[in-house]
Amino acid sequence: MQWDNSKGYCLTSQQLRDKILHKLLLTSETNFAMNDEAEFADANLEKIIQPSSLDQKLDSELFIIDVETVGLFRPLPDKTVYRALLELPQKQRQKVTFDEKGFEIKIGFNYLIHLIEKAAVQENESLQSSQKSSFGRLFLDTRMLADYNPCFNEIQHYYKPNTPLDLWLLVQPATFNVIIYPGMSLNQLRIFEGKGAKLSATEIEEEAKKTPILYKRENGKFLSAEHIITNEGLQMHVDASGEHTSGIIGLKARHTPIPIDTKKIGQIETEAYFEPLRKKDQPKIKHGKEAYLLFSKERLSVPKHLSAELRRTSDRGLNAILHDAGFADNGFEGDLVYEVRSSESIDAPFYDGMPISTLELFRTAMVPDKIYGKKIGSNYQQQKGSKTAKFFKEIDFNLLGRNYQKLSKDVLVQDAKVLRAFRTKKEGFEIITPKTESELETAIKNGFWHVRYDCEKDNLVLQPIPYLLLFSKDRKIFSYQRAANITDYGETRLFDNHSIGVGGHVMRCDEPEFIMKNCERERDEEVEIIGKYSEPIIAGTLMNYDKPVDEVHFGIITTMIIDGSVKPKESSIKIGQMITIDELQKEQDYSKYETWSRVLIPSLNEIFEYASKKSETKKS
Repeated sequence: MQWDNSKGYCLTSQQLRDKILHKLLLTSETNFAMNDEAEFADANLEKIIQPSSLDQKLDSELFIIDVETVGLFRPLPDKTVYRALLELPQKQRQKVTFDEKGFEIKIGFNYLIHLIEKAAVQENESLQSSQKSSFGRLFLDTRMLADYNPCFNEIQHYYKPNTPLDLWLLVQPATFNVIIYPGMSLNQLRIFEGKGAKLSATEIEEEAKKTPILYKRENGKFLSAEHIITNEGLQMHVDASGEHTSGIIGLKARHTPIPIDTKKIGQIETEAYFEPLRKKDQPKIKHGKEAYLLFSKERLSVPKHLSAELRRTSDRGLNAILHDAGFADNGFEGDLVYEVRSSESIDAPFYDGMPISTLELFRTAMVPDKIYGKKIGSNYQQQKGSKTAKFFKEIDFNLLGRNYQKLSKDVLVQDAKVLRAFRTKKEGFEIITPKTESELETAIKNGFWHVRYDCEKDNLVLQPIPYLLLFSKDRKIFSYQRAANITDYGETRLFDNHSIGVGGHVMRCDEPEFIMKNCERERDEEVEIIGKYSEPIIAGTLMNYDKPVDEVHFGIITTMIIDGSVKPKESSIKIGQMITIDELQKEQDYSKYETWSRVLIPSLNEIFEYASKKSETKKS
């Protein structure tokens, strides 16, 4: 789509490349001298060019500003930023050079960080900087400064035209300490030509008739909004229904001194830094220094020839900062996340459909040749609910909402150091001794109780799991395949896998003989034994570290010797049979078996011999 350029527009990806080619935007990737258009295939350059913005990369030099004496460091119209820095006494500006090891920026301090890019502003042009989503969701206050320009986040042609200007970023962590690295992009730069790139209310309504921009949810489907409210932009609202996020209506930032390492993409646990807001608790937005991630009632779909930005502050429904990263590139689709910090003097309830801010839309001169989405490595396409920054693991809303029945139960735990002391090897199966067996039973009896939600990721305590192997006298073992439609959380990792053991967490109903009672309960729940059988025999312990969930479970391998037959009882077992140990071990490829079974199969003869001798000893 070609717009009337007299109205003004935002430059797109192909135009940003052209700017760099003609040395009007200078980056480290181009070494300030591009002379062949084919060189734009360079992968590093393409990483910083977005549909209608350019990532601004951190240099390796920063200054820590003494806020007590300097206050807010401001850009000035008649000098470079660096000159203004030098005019401060040395004790008020501590210089730091950081490298690939990173540098921790902390709450309460102001940092002025040099940017790699330079920019020359041409006539009829203006540049605007805004925060990238990944860092806005960490509640970093970032503002761009440019030489000779007195405004934050903006460069005007008026002050120093047609001259390459140094750019800096003033960073003020508000909620979390964060580890940053050179070459990282906290902000993005947009270039506007002409005046009036922002669409009027009439233009927005005309656009919405041709291409729906906001969608509503109905019975799990997205339908174009029948009614939109325009007033210099689109009115946006809060989703506090919890209908498509398992009752979670937002996240509240925790106060913690532990920094967020921004090299750990997709590795950080959400609940280490955020606590969920559940609809049933009727939470309020607290005033002061609390920070929240809320999300839009509407599903946003930005047309490919437009970009969008949420107004940072508003008092339409809440007097607050409503976003730290409200820019949405051409082609973005998904819920809009609000980074909220209240300016109210009292706590503020919020409700489903509450107005919150205005979404402004901007025209581009053409459809960009890069559209927001997975194809160009975008992180937030089709985001749902209070999506956290890319450094965090994907949110399981059912888990945050505590909607899994099995995780709501009390389970027995014990100090991890106490249980690991019973082993000589870090992982794998280990046979037990009579003395160790007695001490282990005592340690289990001296355990304590946790709700399973609270200990599934806590590796300072271990959850003892008696794991029962059923042998026949002729060296056969009960082997079975689990069902593929188990619905209770905690067993999803076992779907459709094969197994040679039955077992589960120790519950309060297993008191006082925890291990024996647990084995008997799990046996009676999952299988039916026809004939005679021995009492449970403890044969050894097992630890495994293949998956994070394995790290918090301590296997107590138990056995029973059966003189008869076994058949499945529980619906979670699809099929089961007795199979000889030799036949099982000849398979060699144990990949179809769940983790603990895979670990135990090579040791089955050893376990059988130990159990048989123990069983005979008990009889005599």
